[in-house]
This record gives sequence, structure tokens and C-alpha cells, in this order.
Amino acid sequence: MPKISILKIIPIEELPFNSPDYFIYFSTFEVNKGAIIKCTLKNKEIYGYVYEKLDFKKTKKILKEVDYQIKNIEEVYLKDNFISNIQEDLAIWISRNYGISLAHAFYFFLNYFKKIKDFSPPSLEKGGKFKKIYLKDLDKNLLNEKPLLILTPTEAYAKYVYEKLKEEIIEDLILLDLDAKKEKFNEFINLILKKEEKIYIGSKNSIFLPWQKLKSIIVYKEGDIFYKEYFKIPYFNYINIIEKLSKLLKTKLILIDQFPSLKTVIDFNIEKPIEKINFERFFSIFEINQILEKYRTVKIFVPTKLTARRLICAICFYEFQCPKCNYPLNIYENTAFCRICFKNYKIENKCPNCESNDLLVKGIGANWLRKYLEKNGYFVYMINKEEDIKNFLKANYRNYILIGSLYLLNPFLPKTDAGIFINFDFSIHSSNPFLKEKYLRILFDFSNLVKDLYLHTNLPEDKLEKIKNFEILKEIIEERKIQKLPPFYKIIKLISRLRNLELLNKRLLSAKETLNKNKLLQNVDIEIYGPFLERIPMKIKRYQLFLLIKHKSEINFKKLLEGVNYIEEIRADEEEI
Repeated sequence: MPKISILKIIPIEELPFNSPDYFIYFSTFEVNKGAIIKCTLKNKEIYGYVYEKLDFKKTKKILKEVDYQIKNIEEVYLKDNFISNIQEDLAIWISRNYGISLAHAFYFFLNYFKKIKDFSPPSLEKGGKFKKIYLKDLDKNLLNEKPLLILTPTEAYAKYVYEKLKEEIIEDLILLDLDAKKEKFNEFINLILKKEEKIYIGSKNSIFLPWQKLKSIIVYKEGDIFYKEYFKIPYFNYINIIEKLSKLLKTKLILIDQFPSLKTVIDFNIEKPIEKINFERFFSIFEINQILEKYRTVKIFVPTKLTARRLICAICFYEFQCPKCNYPLNIYENTAFCRICFKNYKIENKCPNCESNDLLVKGIGANWLRKYLEKNGYFVYMINKEEDIKNFLKANYRNYILIGSLYLLNPFLPKTDAGIFINFDFSIHSSNPFLKEKYLRILFDFSNLVKDLYLHTNLPEDKLEKIKNFEILKEIIEERKIQKLPPFYKIIKLISRLRNLELLNKRLLSAKETLNKNKLLQNVDIEIYGPFLERIPMKIKRYQLFLLIKHKSEINFKKLLEGVNYIEEIRADEEEI
């Protein structure tokens, strides 16, 4: 009679963040922990990862929990360990820290398995000692000790660094193209598994490849905003994951940036992280014609998220705020209201900052600016996606105006004669403490991609001087410290949505009560705030409330969430409140 094994299987499918950690299956043949198997889930044939083989003592309890309703696995696809203990430890850490299921966390490490053939199991070697280093620039001497991994915030920057080092005749360069076809993908995976002494260069997502032995991990442009995931659950801060991997591998972590993150500024006690940048100011958007007449090539940066339905002064760009909460007032169906205290306000037709009667419900957008410039006879090219960049570079224009947002920071776009930053004041007037830093970083990057820089601003001269000298960073750091924000505290945002605002508020209060009970049971030092009303989407007819959790030290956030219901979205390492 064949021996039956009871197995915890993690499906290699992109499941929701709150899915079960694993599913229980049985096998009538020998299966190793770490193997890839075939099984069925909800009548669909899938692949799974053998997370654990249960011993006899655990089996009885587990079977009772699932009411003895378990399926068998069909066959073994890869018999040996697919990922190393290091990767497994990192996946478990991600699950704990981001409050997501093991199944969701493991998927990041397992999803490329179908691209691999002739797989040799990962084997770890004892590393050295974890050490964190900060440098302004990428020194060639850092590239002598191999293997090493250079991580960048985006794929574009990975290709850029690769091309730059290639031009300098640096040998043993491997570009990690995660979208490569099977054959090409296997080439660099096998180099990694064989611990070949190469210089591996990839975007932040390359962190999930089977790294085993690295002399160092270099984080290029470590202060870049794109190390934070803004668009997809679970909204990772990749810098934290990279640091955790460096500690697990016991290797050097080298942070490279001319404008380091605030955490790096504080950790390394950097007195003057940035040298002075120069720019000229202009007050009215209609002065832009006088600037454009002087130059052959121009980039115009127009922020996107700063032009939402809020009440703004057209002259000084002051953003109307709640007197009680100092939070921007939202405009909805001809009413101004605060989404923090829910109070409605009657707005006088006068700016409290400059007393102008000229008010806007939204700021100047890219499309409006394009139409305005085209009417005045200028050739305008919009950069809204990667494809636009490729098409623009192919066309080889000699005279042009590029208009866009973050895609304008792509390193492959040519340096232009001038750069114009529109609507800069929104970030400075905003009560969102993260926008100031975010747009200072964008301003700094933008200044390196243009020869002459112009700022569309009505800020007073003393404020502009602080921005030029980056003395404003000291104010931002002090503000973060007082408000218990990153890098001094970590922020977690728990979001829920419903059409019925009263019921939604009750649900979030119940969730808050459960969190406070769990906090006492687990003896963790956290602060819980809310619920707060999120900005109301114009197309989605649902209210959105959120809770804020602040904590200093590392916590098992997943355990803290036990018994907490109605949470639709978790934003750990949050940087936009």
C-alpha cells in the first residue's frame, strides 16, 4: 500500500492579497518539500509549490480543519527545491510585514518557473557580514568584487546603466530582462544559480530572482520615487525588501544617489545632501511664450495628480484648506468639504492668501497646455507612455516641445535646451507631507535633464531660495519627525469602500476596535487613527474610508490583522496620506 503524504501547497497563481496562505492536498507518491507539482484548484489545473510536508502529529489537526475534504496532487513537475531558504524567508517576511497571504507573497518568487528548463537547485554559501554604505556616485572600483547586483528603480534605468557601463568597456555585464523569452531568460538564471562572477543589472523587480551569493547589492538612485510601488497591491517599498535580502545574504548594501532618501540622510547624518540648483521663475502661464521663443528644444513637466477637484487660486495657486484640519477641501457637487472632519464650508470668492477673486476648480493640465501652444503655432509632442518615447526617438525631430509628466524623466530622452516646470506651487501649498519631497526630487532630476530651468511659481523669494539651496529639506525632516511620519515612523493605511457612508464608518470603527484588542494581546507599540474619509472618486459612486497605523519597530502586521474584517486594500509603507 503506498504511503500517503499530506502537503501544504501554495498555488502558483496571482491570488488576492487576503487569500488563504496555502491549500491542503495529499500524495500517494514521494514528493519533496520545495518541489513544483501539478494539481487542481476550483476545477482548474494549476501548478503549486510544496511549502510543507506535514508530520503525523500535525496531520490530524489539519485534516479536521478542512473537514477531511482534500484533493490529491496529479504529478511532480520539478522534483527539487525551486527556491532557496533565503527566498522562502524573504517571502515569509514580506507576508508578515505587508499583511498579505503567504500565497500572494510567494507568487513573486515563483511566477517565472515556466520559463526555466534544465533547472539546477539553488545552494547557498555562507556570506560575510551585512554592511550599509552610502556614496554619491557609482565608482568603477565597486565593480571589481563579483558577483554583484545593481538594482535600479525602473527598467529604463537598468538599460541606461547597462549601456553606460558597456560604453566604458566594463566586462561581464548581464542585463536582467524579466520579459525575455525562455531561452534568453534561462541564460541569466543559470548564471545566477551557478554563482558566476558577473555584474547583474536589473530593475527593482529583479530582487525576486534566486539570488544565493553576492559580494554586494548596489541600489542605483536609491532616493528615486519609483522604488515605491504606487499602482499595484501590496504597494511595496522595494528599498526595505532589498535591505532585508542583503541582511539575509549577509552582504554589503551600497546606496548610490546624488539626492539620497531622507532615511539615508538621517542614517548617515548627511549635512548637505544636495548642492544648489539654479532656475528662473515666471508668474503667469501666459509668459511661457516669451521663454519658448529663445529655445529650439524644450521639455515641459506638468504634474498629473495635483490637478484634482480642489479649489485653487489662479494667481498664487493657494489650495483652500480646512481651518480645523489644515487639509485641502474637496469640491463635490458645488460643496466644499473636509474629508478628515467631514465638515462642509461655504467658500467666499476670495483667496485668503493673496485676496484674488480669480479661483480655479482644477489646475493647468497637459492637454490644455498642448492645445494652447498648438494654437500659437508650436510643434508639441506628448509623452504619456513608453511607446511615445520610442516613437519620438525614431522620428529624430530637430525642433520640438515635449509635454508630459513622469515619463519625461526617462534617461533615454535627449537633454533639451530648456525645461519648464508647471504648477510647482501645488506641492508646496499642499498639506500632504510627502508631496513636497516627491516634487523636490522630480525638480532635481528634471534639472539634470535640461540646460536652463524655469519654474512656474508665485512663491516668495525667501522660499525659492530655500528650494534652490535645498534647505527646505531640513523643514521637511522636522515636519516628518513632529507628525510621526517616515522615515521616523512607518505608516500603514487600511482602506474600505461602500455606498452607505454610515455603515462604512461603523465597519471601520469595528475594525479599529479589533486592532486595538490585538495590539494589547500581542504587546506591540502602534498608534491607530481614523476612520478618515478619502477623496470621493467622480466615477465610482462609493465612499472610501481608511484607518492609519503608525509604528516605529518591525511588527508582525499579518498577525495584527487577525479577525479584522471589511478591509479591501492594504497600503503598507504608505507615503501618500
